[in-house]
Amino acid sequence: MIVSIAVKNKICSIVLTNGSDIVDKSLIEYKDWDTNNDPYKRMIYAVSYALRKYRNILESLRSDDIVTFEVSNSTFIKWVNREYSRVEYNEEFVEMLRELNKIPMRYVFVHSKKTKASNFLNEGISEKEELSGIDSLLDENVV
Repeated sequence: MIVSIAVKNKICSIVLTNGSDIVDKSLIEYKDWDTNNDPYKRMIYAVSYALRKYRNILESLRSDDIVTFEVSNSTFIKWVNREYSRVEYNEEFVEMLRELNKIPMRYVFVHSKKTKASNFLNEGISEKEELSGIDSLLDENVV
């Protein structure tokens, strides 16, 4: 199982694949992001959203399955592997790690210059969702 995540400007694309099959894809427009907003914060929100959205699917995997999170930000992967971020991202990052570790699964974060999800960034998905902060993730029922 691969959770591929791409973030560009105000758009986030998340694609869940199983082998070569696309299980689900989401295109999210984050309405509070401006073009100068930080890519690390965007990635934290995108991973948090993916964890909430696909929680049931990820929990149903066999114990020997490994979930691969594919992202294009190698610094973010180092943060996840070391379980810490820079101070200015700490609150959101710690919350994301809590969500990640609540799901009983084995996982790995891998770097890809062009993630599978990046292919869908410019696609016009009519049911794109809008988020306005971490609170909207908590309030939203994305199961």
